[in-house]
Amino acid sequence: MITTDKGNNVNKKVLHLYEDLIREASEQTIPCTGNGHLFDTDESINIELRKWNEPIAKELCSKCPLVYDCLTYALAAKETHGIWGGTTPIEREQILRNPQKPA
Repeated sequence: MITTDKGNNVNKKVLHLYEDLIREASEQTIPCTGNGHLFDTDESINIELRKWNEPIAKELCSKCPLVYDCLTYALAAKETHGIWGGTTPIEREQILRNPQKPA
């Protein structure tokens, strides 16, 4: 079974979401392919660089045909790093806390 960074088991539904996302991505050209560094929110990266990359990554996500699928996966998997589906970890946390309110 796949585990996340924190060692939590990812359930089968989440695994299927991820597999579907990867399959769809391989069939299309998606903005994050080859630009992974723009989507990284790791705290070890210089804060100024993260501030520069975040709006670029979000703009690329806004043009991606898989943005909804990507966000769905990130929410289900409780991804704590990176820009997924045009959202930061903090924005996803807010969505999960208040699912009825848009982020």
